[in-house]
Amino acid sequence: MHIIGCIAFLSLPVLFSPDVSWSFHFFKVRGFQRDFFAYTLLLIFFYFNYFYLLPRFYFKQKLLVYATGIALAYCVITFLPNIFLPVIHPVIFAPPGHNIPPETMQMPYGPPSVTFRELGQHLFQFLIILSLSIMFRTNLPLKLSAQNITVIKSHNYHSII
Repeated sequence: MHIIGCIAFLSLPVLFSPDVSWSFHFFKVRGFQRDFFAYTLLLIFFYFNYFYLLPRFYFKQKLLVYATGIALAYCVITFLPNIFLPVIHPVIFAPPGHNIPPETMQMPYGPPSVTFRELGQHLFQFLIILSLSIMFRTNLPLKLSAQNITVIKSHNYHSII
């Protein structure tokens, strides 16, 4: 079930890419690569939160440490794709005799920058992944206790007969 969920989740950037085609050239598009990398990081965060952060900090009421871990994870998911796959800005050349103001010049390989739009770009996905991992993890003890009750009831039923 997890494998199917992972494949379905990682197929979202492929399905919703504006550059999608049967020739698969969109895998070379920098924007697609950044989105796919961010979705991969979101998937890693789901399991990291599920298996490590929730049991170690959330369930032990270390909420400040847990919130710090969540904030750090969000920063990693936001900044890492921009660092490894920066946007390439073209250089603007002016015709001879025309001066371009320096503020309109763009660097060919500008430093990785994160705007407010990029900060919020994956916020919705991050909150969904965070909520799902919390819901699945808190649902696990409920399932186990329901199974134990069923086993106890069936054991008591068989001992009466």
